[in-house]
Amino acid sequence: MKSNHPRFARAVMLAIPVIWGVSAVAALPRANAGNPVLVIAWPVGASADSLILRAGGYGIGLDAPPLGKLGHSQDADFIDRLRALKPLLLLDANRLPSFLCGANV
Repeated sequence: MKSNHPRFARAVMLAIPVIWGVSAVAALPRANAGNPVLVIAWPVGASADSLILRAGGYGIGLDAPPLGKLGHSQDADFIDRLRALKPLLLLDANRLPSFLCGANV
């Protein structure tokens, strides 16, 4: 009789990195109104800079960043307008450095 253990072990070994990756992204600090945001756009489609401008904000920092763009606006509904444009990730730029370095903020 043939054992199913090797097949199960392979499935678990493939599932663990996927679960870890989803958990890591879910734990990142979400964007809050009034704080600068890190906008990461989808690889295909509008750039992060254009998403920020379309939502009524302005970019901070480098002109052509490779992955994302920092943005800010004083408008209370800036974050809601950005979310409506559906970027890949929208993170709180104030809390992100302390989150990545392990500070308890």
